[in-house]
Amino acid sequence: MATLQAQADAVRNAVTSSASCTPATVVSLKSLLLPHDAESRQQTANSTTKTARAAPSSRPPTAASSRPGTAAAKRRPATARDDARQPDVQPCLSAKEKAQLATHVINAALKALAEAAKPTPPAASQPAPPQTPSRAQHLSNGGDEVPPKSTARGRLRRSMSAPVTPLQPRTLNRVSTSPTKTTGKPAAAAPAAAQNAQCLATVECARVAFSTLRTLQETKAVALPDLQLEAGMSSFVAKLLGLNMLDQACRELRVLKKRLQGTLSTTATETISAPATAKARPTKTVKPTAKTTKSSAQQAVAPAAPPPSTASLAADILDYGDVSALSVPTIKLIVASQLQALRILAAFKKPAHIDSALPFLRRGCKSSPLQLVSMCITATAANPAELQKMLRQMETLSQLLLALAPSISSKDDATAIEPKLSVAPLAALELQTLSLETRLRCWTMAKQGSADADKDILTPLSRCLSTYARRSRASGKAPSYSFCRARFDHILELIQVGQFAVSRTSKAPLASVFQNLSAVAREAGHIDDAIHWASELFGLVNPSDDSAAKCCSTSAQLLALQLKNTAKTYAQDSQTLLASVLETIKGSVKGDTAELEELLANVCLVRKSAVNVLMNQPQKNTNTNSNANSNPSTIAQSFKLLLESFVYQCPRFCLRWLGKPPAAKSGTKDFLRYEQRRQLLTQSIRHTLDSAFVVTKTMIEEGRMVWEQLDSVLSDSLTVLEYLGDLKSVDSSSSYYVKISHFYYLSYNVLRRKEGDHGDRDALKALRRAIDCIKNRPGPEREKAQLILKLERMAELARATGQIGDALGALQSIRSSLVDDGALSTVTAALGRLPPSLAWTSTDQADALSRTLVSIHRLEEVHMDWSVGLEDLEHAAVLEHQLYFIHLGHGSGSLSSKSTHPRDGLDLSHPCVEALLRIYYPTQFPVRRLRTLLRLFSASIDKPDILAEIAPQTKAALGLIESQGLADDVSLAGYVPHYKSLATSLAGFSEGFPDMHAFYGSLSAWKSVLEANPTLAELELAIDDISEFQTHLTSVAEFMRAMGRDAAITRVLELSQCLSNIIAGSGDSRIYSLQPAQHSALALSSHYLRMGDYAKAETTLEAIRSRLDGSQTAPMAATISFHLSRAEYLIAVGRFDEA
Repeated sequence: MATLQAQADAVRNAVTSSASCTPATVVSLKSLLLPHDAESRQQTANSTTKTARAAPSSRPPTAASSRPGTAAAKRRPATARDDARQPDVQPCLSAKEKAQLATHVINAALKALAEAAKPTPPAASQPAPPQTPSRAQHLSNGGDEVPPKSTARGRLRRSMSAPVTPLQPRTLNRVSTSPTKTTGKPAAAAPAAAQNAQCLATVECARVAFSTLRTLQETKAVALPDLQLEAGMSSFVAKLLGLNMLDQACRELRVLKKRLQGTLSTTATETISAPATAKARPTKTVKPTAKTTKSSAQQAVAPAAPPPSTASLAADILDYGDVSALSVPTIKLIVASQLQALRILAAFKKPAHIDSALPFLRRGCKSSPLQLVSMCITATAANPAELQKMLRQMETLSQLLLALAPSISSKDDATAIEPKLSVAPLAALELQTLSLETRLRCWTMAKQGSADADKDILTPLSRCLSTYARRSRASGKAPSYSFCRARFDHILELIQVGQFAVSRTSKAPLASVFQNLSAVAREAGHIDDAIHWASELFGLVNPSDDSAAKCCSTSAQLLALQLKNTAKTYAQDSQTLLASVLETIKGSVKGDTAELEELLANVCLVRKSAVNVLMNQPQKNTNTNSNANSNPSTIAQSFKLLLESFVYQCPRFCLRWLGKPPAAKSGTKDFLRYEQRRQLLTQSIRHTLDSAFVVTKTMIEEGRMVWEQLDSVLSDSLTVLEYLGDLKSVDSSSSYYVKISHFYYLSYNVLRRKEGDHGDRDALKALRRAIDCIKNRPGPEREKAQLILKLERMAELARATGQIGDALGALQSIRSSLVDDGALSTVTAALGRLPPSLAWTSTDQADALSRTLVSIHRLEEVHMDWSVGLEDLEHAAVLEHQLYFIHLGHGSGSLSSKSTHPRDGLDLSHPCVEALLRIYYPTQFPVRRLRTLLRLFSASIDKPDILAEIAPQTKAALGLIESQGLADDVSLAGYVPHYKSLATSLAGFSEGFPDMHAFYGSLSAWKSVLEANPTLAELELAIDDISEFQTHLTSVAEFMRAMGRDAAITRVLELSQCLSNIIAGSGDSRIYSLQPAQHSALALSSHYLRMGDYAKAETTLEAIRSRLDGSQTAPMAATISFHLSRAEYLIAVGRFDEA
């Protein structure tokens, strides 16, 4: 067994380097310095062993078997074990020797830790594994101790039999980790972790040595100089911080704090030699093998239990309470420990730690670092060396306070506003201002008259204020103006106390501070304070030195605030400022990028305030004018005109601020700068345009709008929208193009009421602008802007002024717009199941397209076939419209009441008819071909030569329908009975009805159709063009009357009357627009009178009377015709007085 001196020498040699210091060294050191603690642990381990009966060994006892705690000793009889348990007097070091050894270990350990903390050269090789301990060390551990290799921390092992490896030091981070999941670490952090693992044994040795000295000092076994031990502990903490061993440093700081406070006790809870992992387990036999001995050595350097909760960490290492009774050297050590504590908090970067530490950092706290270091500086004022040292500590304190707050860079905003990652923006600002306050006090105490307050105080302060405001807005909270002003006032007071020079120009940091305070005050609702700071900033501007953009921006900022209360008088007259700003933005404004961006923001603020002032003014021609003088918000008329001019000027200013898009040959920088300006302007352009439109609407309503002014602002708005691109809007009605078009059309309505040629010319110009700004927009926007209506008005106005070309161009634009919107496609689809009279009126767009095509034909001197490039069915739809509504003049309304082109020459060789029949091939579209031929037959009923060509084609079409079916016209099957009856009737009409039996068959078929379709809606799906059918029946009746066939007349008129009853019973508004339907009943009554059937005549007239009495929309002509027929009846029956 090695002697105590040999063990001590081995420990002295081992602690000289962190590579040679192993867990075995820790065990040896503890056995030397803390023998009672080692002995108590050994007894505790032995007490857990069960008593075992065994026969005496026949072998003589060996050295191994004679040692207590070995396996051989456990096999001896109980008497032998009892003899072994007799407490032998173990040799130990004296108190003086322990103190010497502990002091040597501390000095060597501090030196070794200092060497380990030095940065490793980049070309250095990987650290070598720990060296094998010396023979003396090996013997001191019992001869069976093998130093473990340093291993990286892996999975937590739950097996009780596995050797426990020392846990590696872990730095706190912001990412949650799992102890059972191995994750890859950065390559740069691996050497540092391995180096810290090698230093664990050295750190443990130092802790044992410090604990020994504390114990010896408390028991008065040795006498140490005052605060020598505490100074060594402070140096030890500094070495731990250099190695980034934060948990160990925290633990030592807690012990040091108790020592400095004089409350440290020598209780068992402070003894480092009892690890937290050495707990009593259930009783079982444990053989003290080399494996267990190795485990004990490993546990000697295992880290202690985790530190207390984060809420108490700051108080444990920062709060020293009232230290007024302590000596100056003690306070210096407290300051050093507090600075070390701040380094730990800065390294942890835990918001909970920093928030809990903030109350102890304020100057109001008696033990705050700033308070204590100020006391030390005052006490050491006579000693220049100590004074400089404390001043350096004060500067270090300033830097550490700044390190506790997150970075002020905008790229770190996302992290800075996350509560789990950073302190709140308000707490960060307090830390930053505390840092600046500390720096100022350091300058004042050092009497540094040459310090640069602009660069080192006000510039950081302005950046911190802007960062705080920006991050507060991002986190959804309004900045605290009262806090910002209080901190600025305090810092400004310290600057004045220290008599430091401060620049007072617009480019100085003080100007940025004023601007930030004004913005925060405005957001917080402190308008008077905001005006105060804006006025201070306004006073720093010098027009001879500053750019026009800077001067205008400062004036605009002050003006925007003063406009919030127009009733108050300010040092700077608001109207004068407004005139100056308006004049500046109308001219050339120069400045750098930051100044121009600031100018845009402040102009937008003025625009917003101006609109609010204008909206609060009493409107013209209202009752509020009587109270205008008593309203405090009422402003002078000249001031109001200036405000309106400013709002009108904003779109043009935005256009000039943005500039023209760069040319294709421009450089990349030009495109990037333009895109940045465009993105920035997009954020405010909506409000700018809305403000201009609100003022425009008000001026139009008050009758003060001038066409030139309106055209200027709307044209500028259109150009800005063109440069910015499409501003996405969910609702098409909110599109700015739609709004601008409406404003132009509103101006057109106002201008056309003015007399004179000048008004008509301006009205036509306004209407043309209303059309041009919307005609190339998407379909929903054109529809919301009512482009068709405006084009029709354009055509009417141009035609009225004799500008036929403009009118024709407007109509062609309507046609193109409707076709693009799908109106023609809708009609084409409808023609497959409806006749042209219904297909071309099925939708509003279809009806508008029909009217437009007719109007174009009226104005065209030479017809241009625009439908040549369309698909066949769409081309056929256009041709059928041309035949039905233009050449034949069918349909209702003034545009189609008569044929635009003469019917002469409308035969099968006509280009329109020929092209249409070519598309309507007999075997593919037999029904459509038949209806086309029947229209030609009806139109040429008095032209035998044309009928000779049409009649065979008609018979052929009917034959194909009978033999081959309807092909692609299946949807028109409901009209086939009507077409067959109409073909028979037309053929008989052309020949003088030689076969009345066939004609009666047609009448019967029509009657069956009427009976099967008792409503107008159903009848329209069975009879093509009811109005034309009524006309045909009337013509047949007149022809029969000429031939004297009264029976046929009666059947025809009764059929016509039945048709009229269906139309009248439907309640359709078209009943009186169908002229034949109006007179069918009257014709039947007159026929009954001629036939002498007075009873039926009276019944028919009574039916007409009841119909007229029940209608409020009956035309006057229908009423007059009824009374005339009634008079004829009364004369016929001899009631002359009533007639």
